Amino acid sequence: MRLFLVRHGQSEANFTMTHAGQLDVKLTAQGISEAENIAPILADIKFDKVFSSDLSRAVDTQKYALPNAVAVQTPLLREYDVGHIAGRKFEDTNREYGSGFRADRDYRRFGGECTEDVCARLKKFLTMLEHDPCDNVIAFAHNGVMCCMLRLIFGCEYDYNSVFSHNRAINVFEYSDGKWRLLCWDYMKPFDEGSIKPDEKVLFMVRHGQSEANIKGVFGGQFDYPLTPRGISEAESIRTTLALHRYDKVYCSDLSRAVTTQKIALPEYEPEITPLVREIDEGDLVGTSISEAAKKYGEEFMIRRDYRDHNGESAPQMKKRIERFLRLVEQSDHKISIAIAHNGTINTMLEIAVKGDYDRTVLESTNCGIHIFRFDGRDWRLICWNYMYRIKG
Repeated sequence: MRLFLVRHGQSEANFTMTHAGQLDVKLTAQGISEAENIAPILADIKFDKVFSSDLSRAVDTQKYALPNAVAVQTPLLREYDVGHIAGRKFEDTNREYGSGFRADRDYRRFGGECTEDVCARLKKFLTMLEHDPCDNVIAFAHNGVMCCMLRLIFGCEYDYNSVFSHNRAINVFEYSDGKWRLLCWDYMKPFDEGSIKPDEKVLFMVRHGQSEANIKGVFGGQFDYPLTPRGISEAESIRTTLALHRYDKVYCSDLSRAVTTQKIALPEYEPEITPLVREIDEGDLVGTSISEAAKKYGEEFMIRRDYRDHNGESAPQMKKRIERFLRLVEQSDHKISIAIAHNGTINTMLEIAVKGDYDRTVLESTNCGIHIFRFDGRDWRLICWNYMYRIKG
């Protein structure tokens, strides 16, 4: 079962930079246009169930985006209740309570909700879906709900400022084997390079195409497995998407599955080859069955990713070398960079961005998946997971 969580279009509160919470603010003209613009994206998908928050900015987004559908409206999908600061300007509350007062999203001091409250009602909604599964469900909601969805599937606290669901963003999740997983975060039209501020940098990260280790279901680690014919085709398929942008710097893992992907997908660039963005070293496990290892060593071993007892690398060791790579990017003069790397590399990048040790079994970078991160001068933030995801597939 796939769940499409769609954030409403720009609201009057978004435009005036005001706390909306559960105030029933309307869409702006731009918000209506944003909702209309995602209608063609959703038109060819057969949705078995349609839901919406009962707040009008979500209800109206649904009506413009899926004009022929009738949605079930539910308060379970409402935005955070922000209490008595609803209707106040961000600049006023920042001045009164400090600019970081929203970091923990705990509005109980104002008579509102905390993250646990929103997660609890979102869980009720998800449980309802789990008990009556179908192929495709769509729900129109709010940024706070989207971020709480990540909190539930990550299984840990994370920096809520490190991710953001833009107005009209489509986020896609999958439920299978009793677990929710992230397929796509902030599906979007081509990334707007004009949105990069003077002191910011953007890093695209791309996973290599399918390798022989992937198709065999074995640990690949730092062994030099080549691409399969399908992997070559996958690299060819993202060439057009990557060509939408101009990169100031191209980095690439020194493992051949990444190098070959770069040569096919970005043939006009000469990359800087670096071992810093290699896959995690899985030591003596390389070439052995992943499923057999899971049975032998248990789920906790697979999640923890500590291969030192197998003459390999631990997840914290890998994180340190990815951080060294990021220092290079941060200290460079390059505005937009791209790195061709590996699943473990990209998942570690996400861990650094969200500042949380999340359950890595709830998402992965698909072969030739494209992900976008932004550096604001202090922290890295997730902009998009699986950029230009084939949403109709």
